[in-house]
Amino acid sequence: MAGGYRHETLRFGFGTPVYTADVNFDKAVFHFDRNIQKYEAILRQYGTMVRAEFDQQNVRFSLESVSPDVAIQQVIEAFNLEPIQEYLVRASQECQARRARGHSDA
Repeated sequence: MAGGYRHETLRFGFGTPVYTADVNFDKAVFHFDRNIQKYEAILRQYGTMVRAEFDQQNVRFSLESVSPDVAIQQVIEAFNLEPIQEYLVRASQECQARRARGHSDA
């Protein structure tokens, strides 16, 4: 997982830059399921060194490191968080297994 800030410039052709921004790549997205209950403990441990954004409509949230002293991978490991990509793979496998056992609610 690559992280940290990088300065990006968007150009159209060979002219003057249209947009420039510092982009923080030390960020990960998580499904609420099995992760959200750990959020308060994460805040107690890391405080203002991490920032969260919630997307309740899609049942997910992102965590971003805003400190050079903390990498999101550290937070993931410390709290056994499951990034959304891993969650989607696991949930799909669980649904397929339930269907194979004859459950129609999977």
